[in-house]
Amino acid sequence: MRVIDAHGLIVAPGFIDPHTHTFDDLSSPQRHGNIAYLMQGVTTVITGNDGTSPLPIGSALQKWDQQGIGTNAALLVGMCSVRRQVMGMSDAAPSPAQLEQMKQLVAQGMNEGAFGMSAGLFYAPCSFAATEEVIEQGARDRRNCRSVSLQRIGHEPGSGARAALGRSRRPRPDAQALR
Repeated sequence: MRVIDAHGLIVAPGFIDPHTHTFDDLSSPQRHGNIAYLMQGVTTVITGNDGTSPLPIGSALQKWDQQGIGTNAALLVGMCSVRRQVMGMSDAAPSPAQLEQMKQLVAQGMNEGAFGMSAGLFYAPCSFAATEEVIEQGARDRRNCRSVSLQRIGHEPGSGARAALGRSRRPRPDAQALR
């Protein structure tokens, strides 16, 4: 057993950063140690935020297991990545078959070890999704849906998750510019 004299110091548990964009670093042979986070006391990161993640999730997690990573990490299934894989950058509503395919991709990610799902409703193509589509993708199997992370639309008052879902119900005024 090693004793560390912490007199005059602050002792804290490892911190959790719930919103990071560390996927590329954790997947890099040169940066997988995630030293910048460890040096700040962060021992757990959650990545795949803002609706963006690799697909399939299982391949990414397997790579992390094989090469090792410096921090604990949880990976979210990105709704924007799922929608883009099925529909490209289309602003159309998904057909029933496309919605089913998206739900299957989210379920596959969850079964492969994803921590939850993220939806960057400010970013295309997630910004084209109706509220029902967001709910359907996250609700295929409620027992396995561990977490849903919604990206805020803006930073002004009243722009939180409830406003994001409310805004997703109607087309964005600038939808044509995002094509």
